[in-house]
Amino acid sequence: MPNKCYYVGVQKKIWFDAEAFCKNAQSNAHLTSIASAFENANANAVVVSTSSVSDCHQFWIGGNDIDQTGQFGWIDGRPWGYANWAAGQPHLNQQCVSSAARTNGQWKTEPCGNQNCFICEMFMGGSTTLPPITTLSTTMTDCKDWFNRGARTDGIYRKSSNRRPPSNRRPPLIDAPLKP
Repeated sequence: MPNKCYYVGVQKKIWFDAEAFCKNAQSNAHLTSIASAFENANANAVVVSTSSVSDCHQFWIGGNDIDQTGQFGWIDGRPWGYANWAAGQPHLNQQCVSSAARTNGQWKTEPCGNQNCFICEMFMGGSTTLPPITTLSTTMTDCKDWFNRGARTDGIYRKSSNRRPPSNRRPPLIDAPLKP
């Protein structure tokens, strides 16, 4: 499993602008796709540990059914499999997916034009990573590069399945925040 970096955007944006923000940070970055309960818990933990999220109630994630109503997919093209819908969801007349990541982590559909905070992801290492990009003499290859490029919230983390916890402890959901 490759490392996955998260960035929590605390400035509210519509879904399309949130995705554009992620893509502008790094070409292989997108609104986050979530393939398991483990990943959902990781994203929720990153949000909870990010300062300045108290005004954020919903967070855009990369799920949508824009191409075909009722057929949800991820903006990065990964297959849809896991879902954590709140009761009564999804509403098929609303096409973009948000998460109550700060509270219960459940998802709902909303009009894409609503303004929400958002969660970006970027992969590094492993087969899902695109080659590093050089922009303005800056090559971004890991989470710290994202931080160095200007991300200034505490919500940038590295997640790796390579670490083994001691046998008497549960594995951590996330590694410590990256600091300059």
